[in-house]
Amino acid sequence: MESEGDIGVPAGGRAATTGRMVRGWRGVAVLASVVLAAAACAPDPPPPPATAPVVSSFGALGEPHVEPALVPLRWGVTDPQGDAMSCRLDGDGDGTWDETIDPCPPDVSRNVSAVDAGAHTARLEVSDGTNTTLATATYHVGTRIDPEPFDIVIRPSGTVDPDVLAAMQQAATRWERVVARGLGDVPVHLAAGSCGSGNAAFDGVVDDLVVDVSMKVIPPAAWAAPCVDGPDGLPRFGFVEFNPNLTGALLDAGMLDEVAGHELGHVLGFGVTWQDGRDVTGAGGTDPRFNGPRVRAENSLLRRSVDVPVMTVDGVMSPHWESVFLGPEIMATTPDGSALSRLTIASLADIGYAVDIGAADPYSPPLPAGTCIAFSATVTRCW
Repeated sequence: MESEGDIGVPAGGRAATTGRMVRGWRGVAVLASVVLAAAACAPDPPPPPATAPVVSSFGALGEPHVEPALVPLRWGVTDPQGDAMSCRLDGDGDGTWDETIDPCPPDVSRNVSAVDAGAHTARLEVSDGTNTTLATATYHVGTRIDPEPFDIVIRPSGTVDPDVLAAMQQAATRWERVVARGLGDVPVHLAAGSCGSGNAAFDGVVDDLVVDVSMKVIPPAAWAAPCVDGPDGLPRFGFVEFNPNLTGALLDAGMLDEVAGHELGHVLGFGVTWQDGRDVTGAGGTDPRFNGPRVRAENSLLRRSVDVPVMTVDGVMSPHWESVFLGPEIMATTPDGSALSRLTIASLADIGYAVDIGAADPYSPPLPAGTCIAFSATVTRCW
């Protein structure tokens, strides 16, 4: 029987060929391993360079501004990487950072008190922790023609409870600290009973506001309104009427001063001089909101993402903040409402007064931001 070598293959030839093949495959395997190892050791490609935050808008609202001005600044910012941002604001351009906002949301407003006339350049710095963007905005503040302080004259008509007069005088002093400058003189001519129902006749020049106070049996404990406006649209003459049957109870409950302050706020124009579209949105609906730029800035400071809710009664807008959300604020209707907040002062600036926002009382809303409450089966309001 022949061996494999006998059929034309040299003895040991298969073994030699097989050995060369094995060595060849081993060489390929080693080369592949080297290539893979080299690939594994190669560094990842560098990430694209981070870009700085983008300031899409930055400017002043609510012009014209007259000293001392409460200037609302608003800005919009984004970060291309989606990183959290912080903002620093120098509102009057004096070189000092007034506030740091961290985290800084995409849409922010802040009020700046500008006491001097002239050009002011606000600075905004936005950082994502790696890169920083600086933006500026210039606004102008004019000189006030009448630099006198604001004066409120309390005028009793008929017999007025001394405690009521004392409460009204105290309220006048409080509001005089809020309104920072006087108004232009205005001649006023009123017949008796033409402003409210108990006012005496008046014929004279008003500087800055005259408030007629009388006692009358009326359904509420008190009510008030302005009667005569100046050419600037701000009240010059108004009235407050107190129910004599309820003033004793108010005094015993420690609420007479609060009621006097609340009613005088209405004479100044809170709620009763608001215009739909200019100051309020949704005035004819179930969810009216105050949308003046200075109130919006204070709203932003409170981290609220929707405008301040205004009260409704039986589907009709009432000239008050919504008490459920605003709680103990003087221009809400809660029994313990005595805090004269920055929101209310800013609302006076939005209708045209020069104000001192620093005269505000300490105040915090009673409910967390974003709270929603069902007022009826079909109406839910949030703030």
